[in-house]
Amino acid sequence: MRDDERAQVVERLRLFEAYGRALKQRHEVLDVLAEVTDDNEARQRLGELLDCGPVEAAAVFNLQLRRFRGGRNLIAQELAELRRVVAQFDGDSPAL
Repeated sequence: MRDDERAQVVERLRLFEAYGRALKQRHEVLDVLAEVTDDNEARQRLGELLDCGPVEAAAVFNLQLRRFRGGRNLIAQELAELRRVVAQFDGDSPAL
């Protein structure tokens, strides 16, 4: 069960890392969205821009713009907590 729990935390960590990169590159993210006419192309280009997988790119694509407001601190806090939890798992059990 602990491997499943760790995998879920790692998945959430990857998601928040993509959110953090999207926030830092918000102008480029908006440029991508303004340039494309197809949702699939938007997700693909976001994945390339943010160096993330299709799940994370889709999450960024679906992110509401209002989440960017004040989001830097919330994302940083969540990233720190997720990294702490992953490190705790890695100290207690072998890495996936």
